[in-house]
Amino acid sequence: MDEIVSKMCWLKYFCCLHLLIILTTLSFSFPSISYVIKQGLIMSSKSEPLSSEYSNSQLIGLSLLRVLIGWHFLYEGVAKLSNPHWSSAAFLLDTKWALSGIANSLVSNPSTLNIVDHLNMWGLTAIGLSLMCGLFSRWGSLAGALLLLLYYLFHPPLVGLEYSKPTEGSYLLIDKNLVEACALFVLAKFPTGHITGLDRFLQRLRR
Repeated sequence: MDEIVSKMCWLKYFCCLHLLIILTTLSFSFPSISYVIKQGLIMSSKSEPLSSEYSNSQLIGLSLLRVLIGWHFLYEGVAKLSNPHWSSAAFLLDTKWALSGIANSLVSNPSTLNIVDHLNMWGLTAIGLSLMCGLFSRWGSLAGALLLLLYYLFHPPLVGLEYSKPTEGSYLLIDKNLVEACALFVLAKFPTGHITGLDRFLQRLRR
């Protein structure tokens, strides 16, 4: 009981810290977006682009996509970190198709399973913070895409495969993990952290 209470207190401090990071990021990293919205330049074809790489609408769309996917990753990570009983064992034991043997070997070794659990929890959290804050966002996008591809390969939505845990919808070949992974590959190819994120400040420090 005491362990659960301490974890909940830790989670509250973590959420407060994260909220502070978000507010700081929004204050310093998105002045260009707020300027565009205030001046009504999004709908104006005569507006000067805020970046030489993208138009204003492209910049806002890519930035919002990065932040929204980042929030998804971050919340998944925090939810797992706050649950002392969470484990990836159920997910791995339900693996079908080509990687089922690897999944069973991971579960059979408690120390290996513990490493996998921590990599999942902290990986999701770190990737989420990277994307939301626009810090090392290209690497965060690639890491997130690879992680989602692993989820997809361990639970592929193929014909004839049935999983014990019901899915959120009906999938055939394509599921939300694959779609989100493709979106992250797009964000890695067209990064925005150096314009509307903390990567912008890192670039200034390197100059």
